[in-house]
Amino acid sequence: MYVDQFIGIADNAASDDLCDNIVRFFKKKIDNVRHVRTALRDDYSLCEPEKYQSFTADDAEIFDMLDTQYREYHKQLDGMGLPSPELAKKFVAPYKLQRASKGGGFYGWHSEQGPGAPKRFLTWMLYLNDVHATGSTEFLYQKMETIPRKGTLVIWPAAFTHIHRSNPNLREDKYIATGWWNLREL
Repeated sequence: MYVDQFIGIADNAASDDLCDNIVRFFKKKIDNVRHVRTALRDDYSLCEPEKYQSFTADDAEIFDMLDTQYREYHKQLDGMGLPSPELAKKFVAPYKLQRASKGGGFYGWHSEQGPGAPKRFLTWMLYLNDVHATGSTEFLYQKMETIPRKGTLVIWPAAFTHIHRSNPNLREDKYIATGWWNLREL
C-alpha cells in the first residue's frame, strides 16, 4: 500500500476472481438495485449485499482483505490516532455495491462524513473493473486522482478534508464496492 496525503492505494488488494464474482452478483441482483439520480449523482446501488445468502463466501473475503489493508494503512501512518487494527475490525460498517454507467457516477463534490453519517472516520472503495477512459476518483484539496483498476483498494479519511467525486466524464461502466469504518461504542 502506498499512502499519500492520507489516501491509501493498494493495487491488487483483491483478486480478479473476487472482483468478477462481485460484478456477476450485482448483475444477478439487478432487481434489488436502487437507481439514484440527483443533481450530484447518477448511479445504481445495491446496499448491504452481505444480507444475501449467496454472497456469504465473497463477503468473508472482502472483510479479510479490509483487515489486511487497514493494518497496512495503520502501519504506514504510524497509527496517527487511528483505532488499533484489532479494534477497527469491530468498526467496519455494512457496505454497498455500485455501478455508474456512461455519464454517471457520484460526480458532485462531497465528503463521506456529515449530518447523516457523523461517525464515519474512514472510507474504503474497491474498484471491481478497469475503466480505460476517465472514470477516476478525484480528491479536491489533495489535487490527486485515483485510476479505476480492478482489485485496487483506496482508503481515505471520511471528513471534509477529503472532498472527492467521480470524474464526470465517465465513458464506460464502472463497478465499485464501497463502505466505511464507523466509530461506535463497544
